[in-house]
Amino acid sequence: MDSQPFKSIYLGNSGCHGTKDQGGTAVTNSALDAIAIWTATTTTTTGGAWTRLAYSAAGGAGAVDLSSYASSIQAAGGRMMISWSENSAPSDANDHTTYEKAVTFTVPGSITSQAASTTSRGGQQCTSSSYFTQVNVSCIQGTCNMPSQMYTGTGFNPICYGRAYGLVLNSNNGQCDWTMDSQPFKSIYLGNSGCHGTKDQGGTAVTNSALDAIAIWTATTTTTTGGAWTRLAYSAAGGAGAVDLSSYASSIQAAGGRMMISWSENSAPSDANDYTTYEKVVTFTVPG
Repeated sequence: MDSQPFKSIYLGNSGCHGTKDQGGTAVTNSALDAIAIWTATTTTTTGGAWTRLAYSAAGGAGAVDLSSYASSIQAAGGRMMISWSENSAPSDANDHTTYEKAVTFTVPGSITSQAASTTSRGGQQCTSSSYFTQVNVSCIQGTCNMPSQMYTGTGFNPICYGRAYGLVLNSNNGQCDWTMDSQPFKSIYLGNSGCHGTKDQGGTAVTNSALDAIAIWTATTTTTTGGAWTRLAYSAAGGAGAVDLSSYASSIQAAGGRMMISWSENSAPSDANDYTTYEKVVTFTVPG
């Protein structure tokens, strides 16, 4: 900020902190009593609806890539469902209630859902938290005959040597990576040949093209923004130094990029957490 006729509202370090209006009035650095950056407060809710992410009918799905859905799964709190039909195709593949069987589970932590591969990686142990995480499994439709606890990929990344998404439970060895064979593993896989199908607690396996249909879903979320605002950064009477808002990127994205900057030039706000107590406020929306 100098004598040039720029207009600005800055929250940053010395020289890049302050305001300059259309009349040329500048209030910089410690002369600015307070300035804050806010984003619209959002509320995300999940109801009974589900969004289908992947589907395969009568055969291996090939190299499935759910990475573009990572943010949707994260917004849903990791709530997932797998539905499948072994005897006939569902009457409506987009309606999970028309499948013969369905289970739900919740993937904890950060979701990455990396793309599956057509080539195998090395086999990993169930105890390897980089590759596997244990989840509670609930059968919500049909007679699933699956264990109440199984393993899925950490961050809902692929399992079965990186070739499928789904659930697995090991037998008498410690490895969770398993292609479908005669060993007594239990699994629900959507992937490529050898890593596609189901095997239940009774040992019944339905693999590859014998499986009429299988789909992966995440809980549908609805995000609303009201009149509330969440403060992201604040500085009183001086440059704020090196400000880092990177941890708020997902919150700003969820708010549709709706932003606000509030500031006071003559006296500090009576409540720095209440934007209505600042002297001046502008709002704007960041696209993309």
